[in-house]
Amino acid sequence: RTPPGRAMRILVAVLAQVAARGGLAYQSGGLARGLRRPRFGVEVASAKMPEVPVELQEEGLKVPATAWKWPGRWPYASDGFDRAEASGSSEAAEAILDAAAKETLREHLAKHAPGGVVVEIDATGTGESYVADARRVTEAEWLTWSETTPFEDESVDAVVLLHAAETAQSPRALFRDVWRVLKPGGRCIVAFSSAKFSPARHAANTIKMWKDYNDAQRLYIVGSYFHFSAGAPAAGLSADGLRADVWGAGWRNLRGYDYLGSADKTGLLDRMTLDDSKVPLLVVQADKAPPAAPGDGALAVMDAALWLAPHAEIDDKRLFATRLLSITREFGLDEAAAERLATKATEAFPLLYETLTPMSTVVATPLLAQLAANLAPSWNVRSLAQPAALREGFGLDPPRDAFWKPLGELTPALLVDDKLWLLTDLLPLFDEAAHPASVVDDDGYTLPDALNGLLAEAGPLCAAIDTVEDALLADVSDRDAQLLAVDLVCRDYLPDAVARPDDTRAAAADFRAWLDTLSKRDLETFLDERKNYRDIAKANADLADLDPEAAAKAADDKRRAAAVEAMLNDIAKQLQAKKAAAANNNKVPF
Repeated sequence: RTPPGRAMRILVAVLAQVAARGGLAYQSGGLARGLRRPRFGVEVASAKMPEVPVELQEEGLKVPATAWKWPGRWPYASDGFDRAEASGSSEAAEAILDAAAKETLREHLAKHAPGGVVVEIDATGTGESYVADARRVTEAEWLTWSETTPFEDESVDAVVLLHAAETAQSPRALFRDVWRVLKPGGRCIVAFSSAKFSPARHAANTIKMWKDYNDAQRLYIVGSYFHFSAGAPAAGLSADGLRADVWGAGWRNLRGYDYLGSADKTGLLDRMTLDDSKVPLLVVQADKAPPAAPGDGALAVMDAALWLAPHAEIDDKRLFATRLLSITREFGLDEAAAERLATKATEAFPLLYETLTPMSTVVATPLLAQLAANLAPSWNVRSLAQPAALREGFGLDPPRDAFWKPLGELTPALLVDDKLWLLTDLLPLFDEAAHPASVVDDDGYTLPDALNGLLAEAGPLCAAIDTVEDALLADVSDRDAQLLAVDLVCRDYLPDAVARPDDTRAAAADFRAWLDTLSKRDLETFLDERKNYRDIAKANADLADLDPEAAAKAADDKRRAAAVEAMLNDIAKQLQAKKAAAANNNKVPF
């Protein structure tokens, strides 16, 4: 049983955390204040919409660019994007908006839609247009489209989605393609209404998930489509100067509008008193970010190159970019060299991460991001041997007897992150365009010449393991012995073998001779350096410089934890004071 005092402290701590977060957010099996629990585990808008700062206020604006908050990963279940039953698909097309809402939409588009080439996508089938001279996309065209729109890259100034977001079955792909066809600075405007106003024909084409949310949540759902397609700013970040502050913001100035206040009507009583005679109009819009220009720096190059990268979430991209940026600084590259490295690395990132993604269930995302950042600068996107070696090294494909299987047998005690660092050293050598290779078995398997003989009984790795075990066997674990042996091979043998691939036997002989000169103290020093690389890297890294958003979040978490601790201390002091007073009152006077 939990003691009453401890139970009170736990309850106070929970309530304090809730208060610090501004209300309960959706979690699996949880409830939010007055909001209906959807079937899907997603953190969306709380019952109270954010306050719009005075300097940002404009007609209809409900969610300014600085107020959005996102979960770390795509939060929706795939079956939520199935369309409803086709019972109403044969009904006549009907308009969703009433006359007042239509006029409001025209006024909004006149104010916010840029001039030039405008694509207007209508998913209602009524054929009504709100933008003069727009390129019209009909309901039939829209519902039969694949994920790719029939427009050229950067050929459109604005895309207007009219009641189309609620019918999109692949919204991330759709919004990525909208981003593709927009010119830099072009705008995507998404207009929709409450689900209950959809006529039978439109309701039949609406995805199931759309009906599980209220209007406040639908604003955030559409906003999340922007964010999870090419990235959008998170809360607390200015819409200006984002390139210097955050990665993954291919959409800028993301805003949500509510012209009837229906987003504020989230409770049961609110919904009962909502005026059904007025059709709500909600709009979410954002602008395509400009590309990185020469001289903007490695950070800007990585940011722009990763906006549409598939297979990785925004957090994965940010981790990758953070680690790649730290690599450029570790090697002291000037800005021009860092930009070139960033360009090459981000070109390799999508293909590289596609191979790494299946490992995310067993390898922590930060480790995968670190591996991707380490490999990307030397990854050849046209190589066939490198992806195959990566899959074997990870165990995604059966390891061959020619290399990966005996390597695993020689290093069984290495931890996962130790093996990732080993892969970092070995995989660049499998680039057949940069390193000569030879066939080593009857199946035609080719192995880089620098690695040929590495795992032989008297080869460099076995020699290094024997040296370490002979000198330190009584003092180190199997993992430490194998870790140091692998490090010696990668740091002191492979560079020499790569430099003279035609004479790897001589390189191996020189390496073994060098091992014989090492003392126990030398080996202990090498081992300490290898084991402590994480602490050294952390001490040399400036989080606020490398990832300002992560640093801000860490500081905010620390502040909130301190506030909760102070509150608990105050409560404890008050309880002690009450106990002392009660004890004094109960004292026997003689």
